[in-house]
Amino acid sequence: MQKEINRLLYDYLIKTGIGEQYASYLNLFILLIGAIVVAGLLYLIIWRILRSISVRLARNTSTNFDNFLVAHKVPRYLAHIVPLLLLFELVPLVFADFEYGANIAEKILQILFVLLALFMAKSIFRSINEYLKTKPRFHDKPMDSYIQVFMIFAWFVGILTILAIITDVQIWKFFTALGAGSAIILLIFKDSILGLVASIQVSANDMVRIGDWITFDKYGADGDVIEITLATVKVGNFDKTITTIPTYALISDSFKNWRGMQDSGGRRIKRALVIR
Repeated sequence: MQKEINRLLYDYLIKTGIGEQYASYLNLFILLIGAIVVAGLLYLIIWRILRSISVRLARNTSTNFDNFLVAHKVPRYLAHIVPLLLLFELVPLVFADFEYGANIAEKILQILFVLLALFMAKSIFRSINEYLKTKPRFHDKPMDSYIQVFMIFAWFVGILTILAIITDVQIWKFFTALGAGSAIILLIFKDSILGLVASIQVSANDMVRIGDWITFDKYGADGDVIEITLATVKVGNFDKTITTIPTYALISDSFKNWRGMQDSGGRRIKRALVIR
């Protein structure tokens, strides 16, 4: 059936006097443009519907989680799913006479699906992160570190999946190869791995929270912690400067956390008195 539909335009071009080779390529070009235009129009329709629904939900619901989903373009990413599926179904029709081109087109669409899933996961995680920050229970927790850990794992799996699609190699074979080259991987991602371990230890041992006043003489930090991520900790000093400290330095070096003094409601003041 797809072959017959593909041949309708081809036969018409032949009747107009165009050569067979030119007719094949022109037929491919017209069908490809038509498929892209149809997918684009479908995306616009679905996006308008999803935008209308999401805006109404954001206005009528008591929770603000859906507001963050809209702000981070989750409905826009969802609108791409159906057009991509349509293009995937149209590939055999458009490339009926070009088997090699059909194989390349399918791989491109599969890669786009993987990238779409990664960007959608990133937007959802960022929405969850900002939503949890509005809750008192999670206000001082290093949620950025956890989100970065999830995204590093997601991108790692996504890149391996893309490589598997391009090379037609099963993904588990890449994991086997990575096991053999683990020393090189550890060297390349040393800072990320140290930051991951440090952020877990900092959170598990409750060493530092967002809002804590810390003093870190080695890095010239003396102020409140304003951000904790996988790789760095930002400290807003009392002179309005910002000091960036590697996360793993919190477990490898000594620093002073004044949280206990703040929680006690008191304040230690040192003054020098000269008696003559």
